[in-house]
Amino acid sequence: MNGKILSITIILGIFAQSYCLTISAPIRWRSSGYLARLVPRTEKYFIDGMMGASVDMLEIKSNNLEATFFLRSTIWTGMGYQWEDIIFDPRYMHYSLVPGIRGNFKIGSKKYSLAFQWYHDCFHEVDRKEEPTIIWNIFELRLSPIEFLATERRDLFNNKNANSHTSKKLTHNAPHFYLKFFWDIGVGIFPRFHNPAWFQYTHPLNDRIDANLQISFVQYKSLHCEFAYNPTLYFQNGGETSQRQYIELSIKHYGSGGTFSLFWGYTFVETQPVRPKPDRVWLGTRWEF
Repeated sequence: MNGKILSITIILGIFAQSYCLTISAPIRWRSSGYLARLVPRTEKYFIDGMMGASVDMLEIKSNNLEATFFLRSTIWTGMGYQWEDIIFDPRYMHYSLVPGIRGNFKIGSKKYSLAFQWYHDCFHEVDRKEEPTIIWNIFELRLSPIEFLATERRDLFNNKNANSHTSKKLTHNAPHFYLKFFWDIGVGIFPRFHNPAWFQYTHPLNDRIDANLQISFVQYKSLHCEFAYNPTLYFQNGGETSQRQYIELSIKHYGSGGTFSLFWGYTFVETQPVRPKPDRVWLGTRWEF
């Protein structure tokens, strides 16, 4: 086994030297999360939360190439409302494990990020059997301008990015209006294999297309007011389609080490079959480090 590892290491070293590549293991950690109150509260939906972490494990760089292998893990949990002395009622859990590779490239003077990700997601009930456990695996491509990434946007608003694609200073001591657009789009498939059978389990979905469209429009020092629109379209077995349509207003603090926000969101359409939460307001806080 040690001999095989040594051989692979030597081959990678020769390949990197031949193509002037730099290979490193940066081990960069990032984390994010949110906590939200859902309105109206019901027996099933009251509090929703998420915590996640990712690590950049391997990085390859050259004059024309920049690729990062990463691993991300996320957990969502939700509580319903009890009209009793103890009101918080744990209802559901959602786990996600995502290995992937992200590459950065230029078109003209503009820099973009393209990622291939493998989502392995499990949806479980807590001590209940009203809804079945659901497992899905998604192979997805995501494309965005580099500024959409949380760390890049933070650097942009804090004037730390020497490669920023704007020559205008984005820090001001008085409130002002401006328009800065950010976008991200993803296309995913749910591959169905005969073996293993659990690769797709108790759900009818075949494909997914989604986007994140965000506008920053007011700034005061490190605070930014932003609007977001997140449409998602699902294609199901038999040709049916379903969707989720979500909008959000937020006030974000872009600090040097992280981003913190207060948000109001509204899911005004949700017809997809996996734990839908339509016609619901979200009031919460979100953070990214």
